[in-house]
Amino acid sequence: MKICKACSAYNSDDRTHCVDCGERLGAPLGEEEAAAIQQAMKEKTDRLCNGQDPTHVNGYDLVLGCLQGAGLVVSLLIWVLGFVQDDCVPYMVGALVAF
Repeated sequence: MKICKACSAYNSDDRTHCVDCGERLGAPLGEEEAAAIQQAMKEKTDRLCNGQDPTHVNGYDLVLGCLQGAGLVVSLLIWVLGFVQDDCVPYMVGALVAF
């Protein structure tokens, strides 16, 4: 395993240039150091997949986020409708719903 000094990306030993940024790579890491990094990545991946990581998005968060996005779209449509028709009621309702 090689770690890019420019962007910290992990690369395989057979690469001469970084897969992410194209920077020339140095010598590969030692076996112990590479094994420790791979173990740390495996543990982090396991935490993420099991929902133990703070960045994990569960189904409830996903649905709530979609509903909030749909509400914003509807409020923007109401706002545009009021603006196009030059009627202040839909314009104000859309602005209130958006905030």
